[in-house]
Amino acid sequence: MVVRVLIDTDMGWDDCCALCFLACHPDVEIVGVCVNGCGASYLDSAVDCALRCLGMLAQPHVPVGIGLEKPLSYQHAYPDTFKIAMDKTRWLLPERPAIDMQSADAVLCAALKQYPDLIYLSLGGFSNLCASLRDHHVSALPQRIVAMGGAVSVPGNIASLGNDTRVDNHVAEWNLFIDPLAADEVMQMVAQHGTTLMLAPLDICHQAPLTQLFIDQLQNATNDQPVVDFVSHLLQRRLNSANAAMKSEYLYDLLTAWLVVADDCHIKRRYGTMSVISQNDQNSSNLGKLCFVPDTYSQCGFYDFCQIDTFRRDFINSLAYAI
Repeated sequence: MVVRVLIDTDMGWDDCCALCFLACHPDVEIVGVCVNGCGASYLDSAVDCALRCLGMLAQPHVPVGIGLEKPLSYQHAYPDTFKIAMDKTRWLLPERPAIDMQSADAVLCAALKQYPDLIYLSLGGFSNLCASLRDHHVSALPQRIVAMGGAVSVPGNIASLGNDTRVDNHVAEWNLFIDPLAADEVMQMVAQHGTTLMLAPLDICHQAPLTQLFIDQLQNATNDQPVVDFVSHLLQRRLNSANAAMKSEYLYDLLTAWLVVADDCHIKRRYGTMSVISQNDQNSSNLGKLCFVPDTYSQCGFYDFCQIDTFRRDFINSLAYAI
């Protein structure tokens, strides 16, 4: 059975790796990529990187939509130093194919019309999806959404990029913090209309650290696949940076992409109602916090556990043995 996926991304290092994994997976068809400039990359760099990446993956036919350059709420942003570093990623890829560009909203609406059962994979916040919902309401609401975001029982990561103005926030995760109002609006819309929304929060992402062993296993499993060289380079660069800063790094979006296609026997979910603190008038240190109330009747929730060894094996095999 083919799983059709539309990816909403800021084309950070882990987004690039997730895109490569899904493009190489034998059971997945990528039906669109919606790019935003709200997160890890500048918008023009992110769009260029997505096009180049799809070209390398022999999928230049996949429509790429240009989304929002800034969040719908607040002025939260990754540090420029981080975005400048991410800008170098696209130069590792071949020249982009020449195609007519569309808006992210147009790509989403066209994909929903053609594939009502598509999975909306959010890897860079909810700004693009929220903007589409504001314009089209329920007609722009996918039936299943999987998103990397939030922190339930672990600390947030706002201070992890060295942004000194956010050191007082210890509860929010970046993808929800970037545009907390958009995240909360999407969650409320989902709850009202019976859509399934499953988050991959920091809780489960911290179960999948980026290690030298993982990179070595990926490199040793291939017979000169360009996509493996590209992904290995990104992972090695990121691990070296984390080691230099004496910090741990995790396979955030790589894991989230795998959860889209993972067998139920390899994962566990917790169901409940969710919201995001989106008002800054009471306690700014809680802005962007994910609030979760258990409810076994809910269709929404988060991934609580997965078999990490199975994830690593599936990820490596998909890239190394892609035709």
